[in-house]
Amino acid sequence: MEGVGPRLHHHRTRRRSSSGAGTATFTIGTDTVVGRAGQVLVVPAGVAHKFRTAPGGYEAVHIHAANAFDTEWLG
Repeated sequence: MEGVGPRLHHHRTRRRSSSGAGTATFTIGTDTVVGRAGQVLVVPAGVAHKFRTAPGGYEAVHIHAANAFDTEWLG
């Protein structure tokens, strides 16, 4: 499904996203990056980010460097 994804947020720990299939447009801080299958994106701790899926969808594994999942939603 196109245009799906979380709204702007950040975490207290670093996050790594490994794209398995499809594409999504990520906003990481002030940068915009198109994530494609096979790519690994790293979001530093405390940096605001979000993504939106492209036509055809997007599948990924998101790994957080923490024992507990923490998210602060920013709007």
